[in-house]
Amino acid sequence: MELKLKWTEFKNICSIIFYLNIQYIEADYSYLIYINDSFNQYVCHVDKTTPPSSDQTDFETNYKSNANTFAVLSKAIDYDPTEVGDQATPVVAEVPGRKIRVLSFAVSTSINGPIVYLRDGIGGTQISEKILNAISGSTVPINYQRTAYYPIYLFQTSPGNPLICNCSATGSASVQVVYVLI
Repeated sequence: MELKLKWTEFKNICSIIFYLNIQYIEADYSYLIYINDSFNQYVCHVDKTTPPSSDQTDFETNYKSNANTFAVLSKAIDYDPTEVGDQATPVVAEVPGRKIRVLSFAVSTSINGPIVYLRDGIGGTQISEKILNAISGSTVPINYQRTAYYPIYLFQTSPGNPLICNCSATGSASVQVVYVLI
């Protein structure tokens, strides 16, 4: 279903449905701005005027440069051996001005290996659950995905921060993430 909205209503939808990136088509006299989810297409028309309207200025200043850029990315990294604390190589390197928003992730650790969690930057805030180590004689892969309980995303870094793996002990660990940059 197509829902036609005013710019302020459109921005409110974008703030609620975080994982959708804005798309737009620019014509000589207006912008056709839209996002799609599984059920709806949200559409907004912003006229290009001289002097620019407040809606036009807001879109061009705060949204246009990050629009039309949505891509789902993935990364896998092995830490063998792990260091105690933050690992020197980030799971996902920092991207200036962008957040790393994790949609799903999997962790596997060695027998009696480290407890693992993900951080917002080196020495930053813990943003994932702690993944406990395996004691049963085999590695234990743990998967977290978007579900009805996590309908948008699992966690994200602050703008410009890398996604860091922290380990409680030496051993080996593997981390896989599916993410978007926003």
